[in-house]
Amino acid sequence: MKNLPAFMLWLTDAATVFANGFVSGLIAGSAIGGTAAATSEYTDPQILSIKAALGVLISCVANGIKHVVVWHAANPIPNPFRLQATHESSTKL
Repeated sequence: MKNLPAFMLWLTDAATVFANGFVSGLIAGSAIGGTAAATSEYTDPQILSIKAALGVLISCVANGIKHVVVWHAANPIPNPFRLQATHESSTKL
């Protein structure tokens, strides 16, 4: 379990990349949420607001996931269960 700190560092980096992607998706998400509300067949303001909010949320989450997938290509998950041989044990026959 010596790789656990590397794994935790990878997780925090992935969370940061997701958060940055989520925030960068707000502008596109606003357009998608507005379009979802504008094309709705309902006229109730509460339903329109919910549809707009869901459109923004889905778009932002998808953008965050997209950023993590692109980032993950260059940063594979470290194996926290890999056993590393110590110098002494690797020199014994």
